[in-house]
Amino acid sequence: MPLRALDNELELLPLWDAGALARAVGDNPTIHKRLLGKYLESAPATASAIATSVAHGDWQSASEHSHRLKSSSRAVGAMRLGALCEALEREGRAANGAGCTALAQAVLSGFEMVATLIRAQL
Repeated sequence: MPLRALDNELELLPLWDAGALARAVGDNPTIHKRLLGKYLESAPATASAIATSVAHGDWQSASEHSHRLKSSSRAVGAMRLGALCEALEREGRAANGAGCTALAQAVLSGFEMVATLIRAQL
């Protein structure tokens, strides 16, 4: 998907859907807080691994790390970040270095925005 089309798709997605966990695991604030905390503990390392992989031109590794961050992000409601990770995953599988490079910074920025929103809820 061209980046311009991705931008249009991203505009339709919430940055963070605070109700996603309730729909997935029920309305249990204790569980939500635990899962969001685990996400905030583990996701930064994955985001960093994406940046490192892209910096080293390891597109396959960038794709694998993007897949991991995509799944965990969507699970906690970070839908826009999940879509960015999906696009980066796809570009990595295609060994599209320019696409990976362009998306990596958006993924890192997107994670920081989501993390800020989540921290405000904890």
